[in-house]
Amino acid sequence: MTSYLLREFTPERLSDVAGQWEELAGEDEFVVEMATVFAWAESHLVHRDGDAYALELYDPLTDKAGAILEVVDGRRGTLTKLLKLYVSPEFWNMEQQSDRLQLIDMHASAYTEIIRVGMDKGVEDVKIYGRTDMMLEILKVLQSTWPTEFTGTIATMEGRWLRIARGQ
Repeated sequence: MTSYLLREFTPERLSDVAGQWEELAGEDEFVVEMATVFAWAESHLVHRDGDAYALELYDPLTDKAGAILEVVDGRRGTLTKLLKLYVSPEFWNMEQQSDRLQLIDMHASAYTEIIRVGMDKGVEDVKIYGRTDMMLEILKVLQSTWPTEFTGTIATMEGRWLRIARGQ
């Protein structure tokens, strides 16, 4: 399985990913499904306090973008939230078990990376929203198996949010 990593977008990289995803989806479907995401991401490449920004979740072996993440940090630097995860058209038709496992790995990598980045910044809380039923199920499994003793953090579910907080 692949483990995905996070990186900031540059305007050039975002344009490259848009072209790759349009080729995968087809022009009409790309316009309907993804054009607004890329328009938003283009205007949210730079992190500004209290405003959401775009990050790329990519496969370091192939350098292919697996997803675009919508992330926001609190104004006081105490909170990081993963709001949305937009997956590549490559993952829209998951017919084989290996495809589904790769999609799950991508989600798990996104969550792990967001938690790592947030904790590295020194935030008190990292929250991840279970926007879809699949995301919510993955978050519930993550919370139920969270290694509190190893990480020094506590995982709790708050509605559809998984909250990772520094140990009190």
